[in-house]
Amino acid sequence: MKNFYEATVTRPKLVLDVNLILKPIGVNVPCLVLINKEIVCNEIVSNIKTIAVQVGLLDPIDISILIKRQHPQAIEVMLVIDGYEIIPKYLNHATPQTSYIDTNNEWTLTIPNFYQWHHIITGQGWIE
Repeated sequence: MKNFYEATVTRPKLVLDVNLILKPIGVNVPCLVLINKEIVCNEIVSNIKTIAVQVGLLDPIDISILIKRQHPQAIEVMLVIDGYEIIPKYLNHATPQTSYIDTNNEWTLTIPNFYQWHHIITGQGWIE
C-alpha cells in the first residue's frame, strides 16, 4: 500500500462523463461548442460528431453552442451525462428549449451540480 486512497479504494477526483452528439442537418455547418468556457469544437461539422469530455463531480456544467448557418442548415443536439440522457429528454432546461438548433443565436444549458440537479428534475428529492 502506497497511500490512503489505495487502502480505501477511493478515487481522489471523481468525474462525470459528458457526451455531446452533434448531428448536422444539411452539409458543412460551422459550429462553435464551449463546455465550461473551454472551446471543445470550432469546426465545420459535416458528419455526426461526438464530443466526449470529463467534468469534476461537483463542478458545474455549462454548455454553449453557436452555429453560423444558411437556410436550411441546422444542428441536432443529444446530450448524455454519466449514462443519463439529458437532451432531448429535458429540453425545458435549455435556452432556447429545443434540441434542433436552426438559428444563429446561442443555445445554452447550465447545470450547477449534476446529481443534485438530476435528483430534483426527476422528482427524487434533494440530496446534499
